[in-house]
Amino acid sequence: MFLSSDSATTNGTSKGKLNFKTLTILTQKRKLNRQIYDEKEREIARTHPGDSKRKTWVKI
Repeated sequence: MFLSSDSATTNGTSKGKLNFKTLTILTQKRKLNRQIYDEKEREIARTHPGDSKRKTWVKI
């Protein structure tokens, strides 16, 4: 069994680490979503020129 002070400190540190981990996972997800979106945009620009939301230059 832990002493009350020990458990309080351990919970505090692990919670901090968990938040940081979640934050990094979220940022990675956001980056991945951005990549997927960019790829979709390029695909749209390739198949339907002038139809994409953002102006993207595509090498032909």
